[in-house]
Amino acid sequence: MISESFTIFGFLKQITKYIFIFAIEKLTVMRIFYYFILTILFISFYSCTQQKVVFLQTKANTPDETEYAKNEIKYYVNINDILQIVPMTSDKDLSDLFSTFSNTTLMNTVNISNPTGSNINGALMYGGCFIQVDDSGKIMLPYIGKYKVTNKTIAQLNVELQNEFNKYVDDTPIIVRLANFKITFVGEFGLPGIQTFTAEPLNIFDALAKAGGINETGNRKEVLVVRPTEKGFKTFRINLTKRELLTSNRFYVLPNDIIYAEPRVNKTVKTDLGDVFFYINTIATLVTTTLLILHYR
Repeated sequence: MISESFTIFGFLKQITKYIFIFAIEKLTVMRIFYYFILTILFISFYSCTQQKVVFLQTKANTPDETEYAKNEIKYYVNINDILQIVPMTSDKDLSDLFSTFSNTTLMNTVNISNPTGSNINGALMYGGCFIQVDDSGKIMLPYIGKYKVTNKTIAQLNVELQNEFNKYVDDTPIIVRLANFKITFVGEFGLPGIQTFTAEPLNIFDALAKAGGINETGNRKEVLVVRPTEKGFKTFRINLTKRELLTSNRFYVLPNDIIYAEPRVNKTVKTDLGDVFFYINTIATLVTTTLLILHYR
């Protein structure tokens, strides 16, 4: 394993030192130049080589078609969560009724579009309403009035609210979404920052895909997850290269998770290509000058 303190400049400095010593004691000028060129080619090749990391690796003799049991982690709605309640209807009056219960300020904060109308599975779906869960754990809805939603999953609420609305409106599917499902990506990602999701549950690979994946310099074996809890935060690491991850509840991410992909230990060796060639050219000039001096002495 290459240490963090190891640098291209230090490595080239040591190589050059040994070339000089070896040249003075043993070698001819042409052989010195030959070994120097080989050294430069080796360093250039190493610097440009990308290390490929395979995800979800298996143990030897593991069948390709292997079924893994789902170990889903559930998210329960909390106070201050923002729910999007969407009626799938072409009835503009019903849509307008839902809109009167919506908080337009919340619509701007959740970063989810509220279209005038979009076609989904043959039905015209309007944006519905965005409602924040109050301190009592309830939301205010058309027809139903106050309804308790805390300590329930989104799947539960989809069933419960559909049953409630069926008492008042016929043939109108209702969709409930968690609108403030945000995850923060920090470190070696293609698109670091805060990303918003609508799918729930959400697995780690779907989440990483929206963040542009982990860069070649990122450590896929020790991805750090910081998760809010009632008492503060808890942290754990996941190894994306092991297929055992599929049966762990850590395969799933939760709203407000922070995912940190730290750089690999040897990232310092893979410096910017321009810097590498700057060091190479500098050392090459010094060695060439020395070779000329040795040749004409």
